[in-house]
Amino acid sequence: MHEKEMKIAVISDIHGNLPALKLALKNIEKENCDTIYCLGDLICGGEYNNETIELIKSVTPNIVLGNNDLAAIGGHDYGINSENTMFLKSLPKYIQHNYGNLKLIFVHGSPRNIMEGISPNSPLAEVEEAVSGTDADIIFCGHTHQPCVHRLDSGKTVVGTGSVSYSRTEDGKPYFAVLEIIDSEQKIFEVSHKVIS
Repeated sequence: MHEKEMKIAVISDIHGNLPALKLALKNIEKENCDTIYCLGDLICGGEYNNETIELIKSVTPNIVLGNNDLAAIGGHDYGINSENTMFLKSLPKYIQHNYGNLKLIFVHGSPRNIMEGISPNSPLAEVEEAVSGTDADIIFCGHTHQPCVHRLDSGKTVVGTGSVSYSRTEDGKPYFAVLEIIDSEQKIFEVSHKVIS
């Protein structure tokens, strides 16, 4: 599929915080994004776990499994109903999508481990190793609650999205990532992070 221009929003780590998710979606709407990807941890911590799952399901089919979602499937009691438990069981550990020549992969932690965090301070050699199993041009990951961009010697770009809830940034603010594909055939793109406000 040739996309001359495409704008993608990537969110992660909502943790049952329904008001924060609604705010994030308003921000995404203002950015005029064509589609949304969610990198998991839909639940945990917040009191609106069921409502959060239902809202994110209604806005995008592009959702990957997070470690807290996995814990819920394993029997951890987050108070989610059976329908939503079944939904979490159906989530993939990663999503791969190609736009023209540009290969994208979306994961919760890293391509090799749902619990592996890639943060702004991760040494590039370790990041390179963490993504060595994928040939994607851009790897989107959540889990650390910290936005970052690592451009690797292999030519890959690794993007930490930040989080909708429980930010671990110095400014304490929630973030999401935006990918703007300018020319998918030539692999020309821009990545930015937006504060949810």
